[in-house]
Amino acid sequence: MRVMIAPFMLGFGCVGTAAAQEEPPARVRAEQWYGWQTLISDGASAAMVMATFAVDGKPEVTFWTLGITTYALAPPIVHIAHGRPLTAVGDLGLRLAAPFLGLFIGAQIDKGTPPKCNAMAECRQSYDAMVAGGILAGAAIAALDAAILAREPLERAPHAEDAPTALRVWPSIALTSHGGSAQVSGIF
Repeated sequence: MRVMIAPFMLGFGCVGTAAAQEEPPARVRAEQWYGWQTLISDGASAAMVMATFAVDGKPEVTFWTLGITTYALAPPIVHIAHGRPLTAVGDLGLRLAAPFLGLFIGAQIDKGTPPKCNAMAECRQSYDAMVAGGILAGAAIAALDAAILAREPLERAPHAEDAPTALRVWPSIALTSHGGSAQVSGIF
């Protein structure tokens, strides 16, 4: 902050001084992490999907649908709430594509395993690797979202006292029995 004073003496001429202009302080780039919000929504969706299998051993469609919908949409909505719509679109794409890729990779692993047969010679193919692949891919995207995507860039001045102030100018006049003076002062 510089003070610039230019005194003017009435009847004695003009004497002026000017202070050198300084550049404003550089802005500091900082980030605010809001990944805890996406982790809470992912935890809620995981709890709903787990509740699906806890209901009398048969899946409850309502919990399953609500859990998957929460997994896909809630974190992108958090990104939109933080003013990051492009991040939200990218996150939605990852959340829709990754579990299917995990299911596909798991299905390829399941193809190589022999069918499970019980004592009554009923055989069925196991889909454990397929389900595990989908769950692992979904969990990996949730972790990636919280760790990397959920960072909001902030731009702020390094210190409040270093922040640039508005231009201020004020005149003053002094009259005495021997003459007078006028001056203009300001903060630039």
